[in-house]
Amino acid sequence: MLTYKKYTTNTARAGTVFSKAGCTAAYLFVGIAIVLAGVVLRPHSVFAADISVTPITWDIIGLDSNDPQTGPNQFPVGVRVCNNTAGDLTNVTGTFQWDGGGTATNTEVYLRPGTLQTVSIDLPDFLAAGACTDFYYEVEVNRTSAPYDKTRDYRVDVTSTETGATVFSSGVRQLYVEHLVSQNRNATTDVQYGTDPDALTPVEPGGTLSMMVGGTYYIKLIGSTATQGYEQLESFINIPNTIFRIIEVTTDYTADTSGTVSSPNDKLYGDGCLWENNLASENLRSCLSTGKVGGGTEVLYKVEILQMPGAPLINPEPIQTLYYDFSGSSYHYNADWAASTRYIEIVTANITKSFSPKTILPGGTSTMTLTITNQGRMCWQELIFSIMIMVTGPVGQQV
Repeated sequence: MLTYKKYTTNTARAGTVFSKAGCTAAYLFVGIAIVLAGVVLRPHSVFAADISVTPITWDIIGLDSNDPQTGPNQFPVGVRVCNNTAGDLTNVTGTFQWDGGGTATNTEVYLRPGTLQTVSIDLPDFLAAGACTDFYYEVEVNRTSAPYDKTRDYRVDVTSTETGATVFSSGVRQLYVEHLVSQNRNATTDVQYGTDPDALTPVEPGGTLSMMVGGTYYIKLIGSTATQGYEQLESFINIPNTIFRIIEVTTDYTADTSGTVSSPNDKLYGDGCLWENNLASENLRSCLSTGKVGGGTEVLYKVEILQMPGAPLINPEPIQTLYYDFSGSSYHYNADWAASTRYIEIVTANITKSFSPKTILPGGTSTMTLTITNQGRMCWQELIFSIMIMVTGPVGQQV
């Protein structure tokens, strides 16, 4: 594999001249690289069936308390999958399942259109012993008054090649559709993004975040709540799992009096008062302890761009930012929710190549020219691309 590093703005061109000897050397180098890239050395081990699947998001969802046609109606559902075996796991897959229980119908609470029901890791191809990864999905509430105060049960099932037919589950959880009150004390201050978490670009409401397929980016959500925070707080950007793989999140609070949430927090969800999720408990959906998180709140996503948006998603895809909470005896969300809309534009590189001449005679040379066109709105820097060259057949064959 030949790797080129080029600094560019909009269009990059790279020319490389190969001699007869150079072709042979390149062919041998590429062949060795391919063989080594295909070998992953893992110690032989006996796999104990031990994968943990832990929910990491709040099971409270909802609609605006006065008008279900306004306000948020899409919410993340996530689990953390940890490999507690003695060896690496391949083909680790998480599948979101509706469990059949609850009072909401499948037209009232459902997976957001454009959300994958089954997701798998890309690390690049295994989950190492002792490592964890997060799987995210999005659910949507129908914008009518019918879903209020209804529930729907779900679970996430996880499998891998090494653990065979054994299914590991989050256990049955229950989403509850609350009445969310629009509140000025919750607000989105800024959204920033880029490839360097220490040098992010701010994007104003109505603006666009331009990202390239295959790239890794950071997106920061900056906002605020009441100074002292809340017993429960979840802060997020609604980004579909068909386009994004969330590699990790970090949430920082200026106020944290809980005994259960660290700051920084490695989740979107701040469970400040130890929320009861046990469906058999008489204290279901209430606090078991005291404590609050919030104040100045920043959420930093690290994401990978998987592919271009496909129907029903569009490109650019609108995204909203939500700060919603439980405090006192009611549930609230940021009043600037509608005004905080940004757009994410996904682009791919347009790459063309040419050889001159196309036929390389004995002792001759050919110049290969690559043209890479930036079809997005942002400058590319430290562009890296790889070329795989295979030379076969008799001398003089066209390539």
